[in-house]
Amino acid sequence: MTGINTLLSSILLTTTIIASKPGIFTTASDLPLPGSGTSNNGWDQSSWSVGVDSVMGGKSQGYVSYSTDPNDTMTFYGTINTNGGGFANVGLRFSPPLDLTPYAGIVVEMEADGWSGVGGGPSSNNGEKPFGFHLQLGDNGWYGFSSAFAVPLAREDGMRTTGVYLPLASFNRGTRMGWQCTSCKLDTTQINEMEIYALFQEGSFRIDVKSITAVTDPKSFGSPSITFRPGDVEALIEATIASGSKGEICVAIYWSTLNTILEAVGISDAIKGVACAGVQRVDPYGDTVENALNLRSTLDAVLADVKGVQRNENSPAWLPSSNGFGVLEEGCRGYTSIHKSPEPTPSPVGAPTKVTGSECSTNQKVLQVRVKTDMDSNDTRFNVKERNEKGKFTKNILKSGKLSKKNKVHTFSTCVDNRSKCYKLKIRDMGGNGIKDGFVQLFVNDYKIYDDTFSSGNKRVKKFGLCKK
Repeated sequence: MTGINTLLSSILLTTTIIASKPGIFTTASDLPLPGSGTSNNGWDQSSWSVGVDSVMGGKSQGYVSYSTDPNDTMTFYGTINTNGGGFANVGLRFSPPLDLTPYAGIVVEMEADGWSGVGGGPSSNNGEKPFGFHLQLGDNGWYGFSSAFAVPLAREDGMRTTGVYLPLASFNRGTRMGWQCTSCKLDTTQINEMEIYALFQEGSFRIDVKSITAVTDPKSFGSPSITFRPGDVEALIEATIASGSKGEICVAIYWSTLNTILEAVGISDAIKGVACAGVQRVDPYGDTVENALNLRSTLDAVLADVKGVQRNENSPAWLPSSNGFGVLEEGCRGYTSIHKSPEPTPSPVGAPTKVTGSECSTNQKVLQVRVKTDMDSNDTRFNVKERNEKGKFTKNILKSGKLSKKNKVHTFSTCVDNRSKCYKLKIRDMGGNGIKDGFVQLFVNDYKIYDDTFSSGNKRVKKFGLCKK
C-alpha cells in the first residue's frame, strides 16, 4: 500500500522531544509522537499524506483536514467502496527509525462519535455503528503490523474526548498488499512509519484524532455514557451486525457496541449482564474467529432479549438469562478497547476532580454524587445507603435534603468501600415529573459509574459496589 506511513519521532532528537507536550491522558515519562498533534506546533501537515485503493483499481476516497479549535485535531474522512480494494489510509514516515521498546503501547486520543439515537444518529456515521480502524506500524521489513480499534460512541452534548490503548504486542498482524505473514514480528527497535487505515466497511467514515503517544504503562479508558431511547439498542446492534467488517476490525466493532451498552443509560442491569458475559469471554491475544463468534452470539442474544423474542437455538449456554431483575457485577464496565489495565484511566474532561480533604482509608474510594436540578429544585432529594449483613439498606452514608439551588450542579462526596460492600442510591423528584434538562451522576475515584438524565418519573434507584447477594 502506498507510502502514507507513520510516525513517530526519534527519542534521540532531544530538541524535538523537549518541544513536545503529552496528550491529556499521558504522563511525563511517555513519548509524544512528533507530527501527531502533541508538539507545540500541532500536527505536521506536510508530513501526513493520504492513500486510497485506486492503486488496486478501487473507488474509495480519503481526505485529511486540520483544526486548531478545539485544540489541535487531524480529521481523516472519506468513503469506503468495497467494490475494489476497500480501503483508505493516512500516515507519515519517520527517519531515522524510532526505538519503542521502552514503551508498553500506543494511546490514540480522539473525539468520540456523537450519538443522538434512531432519530439522528452519530454525527459522523449516519446513526449506524462504531467505525473500526487499523493503526499500522512499519519497520525496515516488507510488512506493516496493525492493531484494530473502533471509535466509541458518546452523547452529543456530553464528554466527547476519549482514547484507546493499543499494546505494542497487539501489533501482530503482518500484511502487505493483501498478503499476510503469520510468522513475522514487528521490530519495535526500528519503527519508521505509521498509518491509520479505514477498510472493509462500506460507506462514509471519519475519525478526529487529537494526539498519538507512546506510553510507558498500560492504560484503560471507560466507554462514554449515552442514553438509549426505545429502538436505539436494536438499531445499533442490527447496524453493527450488518457492517460487513472482517477479522480484527469485526472484533473491535462488536466489542465497542457491547461496551457502549454496558455504560448506557436506559438499559436494564439484566441486559447489561448478558453483554458483560460476552465481553468477558474475549481473549485479547486469542483466536480472532473465536472472539468474533463469541461477541456475535452475545449481540444476537441481547437483540433477541430487547425485542422480547426467543434466542437462537444455538445461543451459547454460558450467556445468562435476562429474565427478571439482575444485579450487575461491579467488574462489568465498558471500555474503549479490548486491551486494558485493571482500572480505567480517568478522563480530565467533564469528570469532577477528587474531593480534597476526604479522609478515606486505604481500602476506600471517593464517591461523588452530582445532581443537576431544574427550576423546581426543592422537589429533588437523594440518599445513598449501605447494605447490612441481613441484606437491608438501612445506613445512610450520604443524604442531601432539599436541593435549594435552581438549575445548578450540586456535588456531594463521601468514602465508600465498593469492593466489599453494596450501596444503593435513591433520588426522588417529589413533583413526579423528573428533572427537566437535569441529570444524576455517580463517580468513584473520578470514574463515572452511572449517568441518568432523570427526565421523567418520580425516582431513580442504582445499586453499586459488591452487590452479588
